Amino acid sequence: ADNLNNFEFALQTLQQLSKINLIPECILVGINQMERGKELDRNFGENGKKFSEFIFNELVPYINSQYKSSEYNILIGHSDGASYNHYLMFQEDNPFNAFVNISEDIQKLFPFMDNNPYRESLNKYKKYFLNYKGKEIKLFTASGNYDFWHRYEAGETIDSLFKAHPNKNVTFEHKIYPAEHNELVAYS
Repeated sequence: ADNLNNFEFALQTLQQLSKINLIPECILVGINQMERGKELDRNFGENGKKFSEFIFNELVPYINSQYKSSEYNILIGHSDGASYNHYLMFQEDNPFNAFVNISEDIQKLFPFMDNNPYRESLNKYKKYFLNYKGKEIKLFTASGNYDFWHRYEAGETIDSLFKAHPNKNVTFEHKIYPAEHNELVAYS
């Protein structure tokens, strides 16, 4: 929600899609961040855990209790928000049914583990795809041909991991668009 251009684009897109009945009416919630780098703590330390607890235990229950909703919750993240989404997806108590991850970066996830953060990230995804047995999760990942190389590579890597270890409880789709980092929001 800090990037008003992205939020406004999402709002207009959802309104238009619901007007022509391609999607049901929905509630769009933007979370304004005070300190994005701390709240989207990709080490999932104290700040990252506090932010996830706010989302899981306060925000989602509040929206579902105060508004008429189907309780089908989708989390959209761009850039560091997409990278942080995976921490939330990996949590057993996650209240989301679907994740839209735009321009993510798995090489920066879990950097505190083992001196080899990339391998640890891969293992976390592999374990999730192999072992997840919870509610059905939909995962959409968007990459851009002109995005930063490591973000493009992250999407390709997650795609190959899912193809190697498909999970019947995870519906996965990866799309590559002719876009750079910020343009990906509109394409996705």
